[in-house]
Amino acid sequence: MPNLKQRFKAHPECPCGKSNRDGKYVVFNDGNSYCHSCDRKDFADQKDSESIIIQPFIQKFIDPKILKVSLSHYKNNTFYQWLKFTGAAAELAAYFSMGTSRDGCTVFWLINKDNQICQPKKVEYKPDGHRNKAGFIGVVSGYSRDSGYAPCLFGEQYLDVNKTVMLVESEKTVLIGHCFHPEYTWVATGGANGFTVEKASVLKGYKVVVLLDGDEAGQKGAARTIERLKSFNIKCVNVTLFPDSDKDIADYYYDLDSLKVDAPNIIELHPALQSLQAKNPLVKDLVERLGLEVIDISKH
Repeated sequence: MPNLKQRFKAHPECPCGKSNRDGKYVVFNDGNSYCHSCDRKDFADQKDSESIIIQPFIQKFIDPKILKVSLSHYKNNTFYQWLKFTGAAAELAAYFSMGTSRDGCTVFWLINKDNQICQPKKVEYKPDGHRNKAGFIGVVSGYSRDSGYAPCLFGEQYLDVNKTVMLVESEKTVLIGHCFHPEYTWVATGGANGFTVEKASVLKGYKVVVLLDGDEAGQKGAARTIERLKSFNIKCVNVTLFPDSDKDIADYYYDLDSLKVDAPNIIELHPALQSLQAKNPLVKDLVERLGLEVIDISKH
């Protein structure tokens, strides 16, 4: 499937009049088309004979043997060492197939709902568990989209229709969230701007809580994420853990562990969450334990 830039370049607007900057309008190789915004298919009466038809993207997948090679050398993995504060570093590494690169960085394998290995993402962490912003972060060389590989949601292989989905930014947050709240399915977009149409489509039929960072970038990303979820009629709610901060749930639990205190239980369930909580009582537990602040809600 062509990427967003290709779609926009080929068709700046959907025939319905809306901008196609975020790739909602797609023209397929057979000439048929579809707009995720207006939900119209095949604008036969408005087709342009000179439209640019983009060849479909044929995705490759990675041999599991390659993944297995990386599942070792955790003594040299800085993030794995930090993860030990949970008391479950080995279990989390095994559950999410977390690997180690030759230079001691962490390798997060992106595995889709069909258990196909899509891409390896390499991240360099500091001993305090924070990403080294001066270090490497990105797709491992040789596995980019130009080479035929495409990302999916991190943790996507564990999607379960019986569980509410917690949609976060980073892979690190997925591991910590799963450790302390395994009653939910935790998946990561890969960044505030990482939630693509392809990733959103996978969440059709699930109830989603958007837990992006509270800083400006995170909240702008959350707004785009909510809009994209709504375009697929996905029931979702947007909350923020720490307003005006890039602190996340992983920092929260690490700080609590350092202070040797329990999570406070002082915030009552927000009225806007009642409809979602009625369908999944576990949502109330998350709100009370983590002190969530509701920013927005959508039932579309």
